[in-house]
Amino acid sequence: MDVFDPIETPLRGLAGLYLVEASAGTGKTYTISSLFVRLLLEFGLNIDDILVITFTNAATNDLKERIRTRIKDGINAFLEGDSKDEFLKRLIDKTADKNRAMEVLADAIKSFDMASIFTIHGFCMRVLKQYAFESGSLFDTELSEENDELLWEIVKDFWRKHIFNESRFFLNYGLENLKIHNLYWLGKKTILNPSAFIIEAEANLDKNYFETELKKLELECIELFEKLSSLWWELKGSIYDFFEGIQLPKRKKQKIETFKKTMKEIDRYFTSRYLLPVPKNIKNLFSDDFFNNEIKSNLTTINDFFILFDLFMEKIKDLSFFYDSKISSLKKMFLDYLKKELDKRKRVQNTRSFDDLLTDVHRAISNFRGQTLAEEISKKYRAILIDEFQDTDLLQYEIIKHIYNTGKTLVFIIGDPKQSIYGFRGADIFSYIKAANDATGRWTLEFNYRSSKRLIKAVNALFENVKNPFIFKELDFKPVKPAETKSQGDLIIKGNTDTSPLKIWFLENKDKKPINVDDAIDRISKAVADEIVRLLYMGEKGEVLIDNKPLKAKDIAVIVRKNEEAGDIQNALNRVGVPGVIYTTDNVFSSNEAEEILRIISAINEPNDESKVKGALVTEIMGYNGDRLLEIMEDEKKWNNYLEKFEFYRNLWLLSGFITMARAFISTERVKSRLISMENGERKLTNVLHIIELIHRACIDHKLNIEGALKWLNKKIEMEQGSKSEEYQMRLETDEEAVKILTIHRSKGLEFPIVFCPFNWRKTKLKSNQITVFHDEKNNYSLTIDIRPNPDESSKNYMEIEELAEDIRLLYVSLTRAKKRCYLVWGRINNADNSGLAYVINSSSENNKDFLMEGHHEKNLMDEDVKSILNGLVERSYGTIEVIPVPEYDGKMYISNATKIELLNPKIFNGTIDRTWGVVSFSSLISKRPQSEELPDRDEDIKHYILPFPKPVEEKDMFSFPQGTKAGLFIHDVLEHMDFSLKDYEDFLRFIEGKLWQYGFEKDWLNVISEKLKVLVDKTLKSNKDAFTLSEIDNRKKLNELEFYLPLNMIDASGLGDIFHKYRTFSGDMDLKALIKTLGFTPVCGMMRGFIDMIFEHNGRYYIVDWKSNFLGDRIEDYDRENIQKVMLKEYYFLQYHLYTLALHRFLSFKKRDYAYEEHFGGIFYIFIRGITHDTDQNGIFFDLPEKTLVEELENYLTVH
Repeated sequence: MDVFDPIETPLRGLAGLYLVEASAGTGKTYTISSLFVRLLLEFGLNIDDILVITFTNAATNDLKERIRTRIKDGINAFLEGDSKDEFLKRLIDKTADKNRAMEVLADAIKSFDMASIFTIHGFCMRVLKQYAFESGSLFDTELSEENDELLWEIVKDFWRKHIFNESRFFLNYGLENLKIHNLYWLGKKTILNPSAFIIEAEANLDKNYFETELKKLELECIELFEKLSSLWWELKGSIYDFFEGIQLPKRKKQKIETFKKTMKEIDRYFTSRYLLPVPKNIKNLFSDDFFNNEIKSNLTTINDFFILFDLFMEKIKDLSFFYDSKISSLKKMFLDYLKKELDKRKRVQNTRSFDDLLTDVHRAISNFRGQTLAEEISKKYRAILIDEFQDTDLLQYEIIKHIYNTGKTLVFIIGDPKQSIYGFRGADIFSYIKAANDATGRWTLEFNYRSSKRLIKAVNALFENVKNPFIFKELDFKPVKPAETKSQGDLIIKGNTDTSPLKIWFLENKDKKPINVDDAIDRISKAVADEIVRLLYMGEKGEVLIDNKPLKAKDIAVIVRKNEEAGDIQNALNRVGVPGVIYTTDNVFSSNEAEEILRIISAINEPNDESKVKGALVTEIMGYNGDRLLEIMEDEKKWNNYLEKFEFYRNLWLLSGFITMARAFISTERVKSRLISMENGERKLTNVLHIIELIHRACIDHKLNIEGALKWLNKKIEMEQGSKSEEYQMRLETDEEAVKILTIHRSKGLEFPIVFCPFNWRKTKLKSNQITVFHDEKNNYSLTIDIRPNPDESSKNYMEIEELAEDIRLLYVSLTRAKKRCYLVWGRINNADNSGLAYVINSSSENNKDFLMEGHHEKNLMDEDVKSILNGLVERSYGTIEVIPVPEYDGKMYISNATKIELLNPKIFNGTIDRTWGVVSFSSLISKRPQSEELPDRDEDIKHYILPFPKPVEEKDMFSFPQGTKAGLFIHDVLEHMDFSLKDYEDFLRFIEGKLWQYGFEKDWLNVISEKLKVLVDKTLKSNKDAFTLSEIDNRKKLNELEFYLPLNMIDASGLGDIFHKYRTFSGDMDLKALIKTLGFTPVCGMMRGFIDMIFEHNGRYYIVDWKSNFLGDRIEDYDRENIQKVMLKEYYFLQYHLYTLALHRFLSFKKRDYAYEEHFGGIFYIFIRGITHDTDQNGIFFDLPEKTLVEELENYLTVH
């Protein structure tokens, strides 16, 4: 493979696909930005002619900044005629027309906002939008990040329909394979890989015949089980006596002892009342040749049991076969159901996920019109640069392949297959291999700019130790060379160069036996902490220097495989006083804090349920232990106070929303100080605040009440392992200078002076119920998913080989994060013999299959043999690798040198702060609060809210329907989402029933609510110029919950009152000026914010509707025009609707060219739901059409022009 030179490698005349392989630290991003500049200059391309694709939002932002900076540096270089940057210096020398080059780069900077630098999903989104007709995509589709929630719903629906009612015997046998989480992961894998080949059990029998035979066989086994169980309990004593008295040679006595121990397991089996699975020890015992040959021949009276057991096992074997076939059949049925339901539900909801974007573009570009789409994209993008190509999948590659096959676009793919570690996200190393084989040209980058010369040599020696270090021959290892930049100097220890920067700690046992995994983790974690303490003390003395600067904690990283290991390391560091911070991609809903918040919200939701309150109190968040809880409960008054406290939190949530309640809870319960004092307290507190923020956002986005928030959180916890959304990833708990602890996946792309890799000896352990996924070499390495309960050995072997290959790639990523020094650990540790590190260190095999067989023999090696292998590696590395024993733990504490703190005096502020500016609202104006958060109006006065548990009523009607915020939220939610035409009345009733359940109201209210709403939509609404019903309103011509902002002049109550003094409107003799002046709010300016319940258009006129659920009395007369007018004045609703009118008037003035207030504004309706009747009168309805001059005067006074 030739070396790629950013300047000399010719680009002109190239077309098609080209690969640049960039090992870790070789300047991949530098190369991409250099290529970008060359494409601008040599091809005469505009900024938007070049497409750059990468795989994460963070990488996209980084690339944008790097490319922008590169272009700006290029401009400066051409201006000055020279540059310190080697590429730019050579570019200047090579460029004939320097003025033109400068102009091209200057134009690129001016139009950089047009640069096409996207994630792969961002690119697909633009294709679907820009070429909607060519791609056949839907317009106005709502985009969600993941399919996870929809997938979760489909999995649970399938389980309920097709698995829940199966026999308990089948479920006990098949549950491991058919658990909801397992089906979820199977679904996730197939969604990510829609073209995957599925291996299922052969179905040789007709389905009906199969089910009949299965039922028959199951009944036979149940009957045999019952007989066998009875015989066991009858003959158990005799069987035991038989084995006690049998005479056998001493060497065979152990077999008898084994049987006697197994008898307890037989007891448990017959007590369980389940047929399958038969415990392994029982099956093994009775199939043992010794038992069959020497025991059965001596049986007499107890022979009946063993004869029946043999018959039972024959039948059970047949039943297992039938059950396995059924499991495979159900999995296939699930995949078919998922494919149909996922597409159907997305179309109904008009939603697509990021992964769907890929599928949609792939489908569009692969069908009969695909050539047209590929041609259009080729016209748009003359060159494409794809970063991190090792993280691609087959779908993504095939999209790119269609584009470059047009012959009109130059495509560069840049990546490092040795760093392909995101298989769980769909990354497919075999897609990279296919692309590499298809490429017209291939280059590599040969210089490493990250690590020191000796460390590069050590890592090269490690991976050159084996013939195919990355398992697959297509992924050959090419040693890199040091670039020998200034930043690549060695670590300096006590004035001397660190000549052996790769340290391999050898872990051995005093008794010379293989080491238990848990013991190894404990010893290694302590040793890492000890070594870090030693290095930090040396750093403080100036004895460890990194580029002539003393070593600090922030220069050290510990890279682990799993998050549990990160916890072990952090605990070990905490014990010796070293600050350590965990960087994790874990989902915050997988944390203990998520479970605790769920318990606390459950108690807030039902404060009369004492068991739930107890469960909340004993969480770490609230801090009560069993003794303290018992003490409180024994004092009735104290206990009632606690129950009332939870009721208070519930009422506060209903009154002011979740976030207000959460802030009050955190403050009142002293959550921050309690958590921060605990071990890993910063982590716990960060999780709590993060989860609260996510719940708050969900409550706003989905308009959740308490029950809805509870369900939302419970669902997120259930599916925590599925979602990889960045917003759900645990946040960094501190920004202080600390040792970084991070997983290998989280470390990719990062670099640290000193790196510890303490657990790379561990192997990815395949679970017994894990989905078997592999690439079939017999089928062109196509992705294959084996859904059989017991896949054959070849499937398992393929999967094991791929897991081993990924282990090695994880090892490579770990080691190449280090700049100056790296620590590895090796030794005779249980289950380490088949790890990636074992392969690299020990393997002399010609192929990976040999290694997987030989690896098990590693256990037979002694410590001296392992040391000998390591010493050979040291020799081949020319001393850049050093093998030393794992340091013994001494637990020395790290106490940092006290830093001198200079006492600072605060600067005195002598200015004035304008406190009149802010965001105001109708609510703040009428409550004498100049600044207030405005929320959608939900009617009830505070005195009506504290009714958490309404008393039962004899007669259910709208007058007896509960009062309070919850009722207001319910009614507004229903009116916001219902279809006023009531075309499908049954669907309408289901909708109302669902809302009643969502808000915690009894189903008994269904008729009351549905009848009242039916009356409402058929009620004639009369305006000054028209009459109509809500059922006539087209759903496309109404807007709900319209939020608005008005730029606000300085206003006060007196000035506002003066405007209304000139107008009487409906108020008769009421002095509106005097009424408004009573508000007495302080002068304010800034922005006015509000929410309008509904705006609709009818016959060319626009109307405002405000729904009111206020309880004015339990008689229909209480809602007549006279009483409603009193409420409109008393609650200042007249002021509110004039503000709404002004907001809509301004909006229509901006949006509608021919807008005229008299012609287009129809008026406002305030509709008091409880008072609506069948009669033709306007009971429960208030209407007004404000005078145009009043609206204009309000606009002049209130708003900024």
